Amino acid sequence: MGEGDEVSMDHNALRIGSSKGSNVREERDNEIIVEMITKFTNIVNGLETLGKTYKESEKVMKILRSLPTNLDAKVTVIQEAKDLTKVPLEELIGSLMTFEITLAKRQ
Repeated sequence: MGEGDEVSMDHNALRIGSSKGSNVREERDNEIIVEMITKFTNIVNGLETLGKTYKESEKVMKILRSLPTNLDAKVTVIQEAKDLTKVPLEELIGSLMTFEITLAKRQ
């Protein structure tokens, strides 16, 4: 395989990886936050291996966009109450996990 083939494969992997985040919503309605974050991290790490980099704020926005519909109220609160360019990823994950536990206790 030549150098051009490797570059083509890398570009295809980036394109596929970039589109995965936008199609996850249908698959994860019953998925818990920990599982979703693990999948997200694996995708981002794979893309970073190929040279794609993401700012912390981009990761935060991608996670918020891919959350299941049962978390729409929480997403709205986070978006309205916080400057998403300054929210650490760990803070977002902690907040979502706490909310998920609260929802589970109510059901």
